[in-house]
This record gives sequence, structure tokens and C-alpha cells, in this order.
Amino acid sequence: MKRLEITINGMHCEACVAKLEAALDAAPGLSAESVSIGSAVATVDPDSASSKDALDIVRECGFQVASFRNA
Repeated sequence: MKRLEITINGMHCEACVAKLEAALDAAPGLSAESVSIGSAVATVDPDSASSKDALDIVRECGFQVASFRNA
């Protein structure tokens, strides 16, 4: 498992947090470790998901990835 720290633009409320958290948790190989307004830390299982998958989910939820790094 690896951790991915993502800085996110466009998250303005707790509903945004809940939306992204649920989407990350629903994806195979991904888990929302912590999500707050403007940032997220996801756990990525490299056997079934990639960092790109997590970033795609952020975008599919309607947010912008400002930056990210593997932690």
C-alpha cells in the first residue's frame, strides 16, 4: 500500500468532502485515509489501482487537482 497526498481546488463544504470520500472508498484498490476541504490522503493498493485512478476520481467528482505527491 502507498499513500497519495492530494491538494484539491473546488471543495467548499462538508458535502464535497463526503462525496469525494465515498467515491474513493467505493473504488477497488483505493481508500480515503483522510479527506478535508482542500486536501485528501488516499491509500492506494498498487496491485489493483494506481495514483492516476485516485486523481481521476477527484476530477470525476468535479474538483481540480492542484498538486499531488506520493507519501
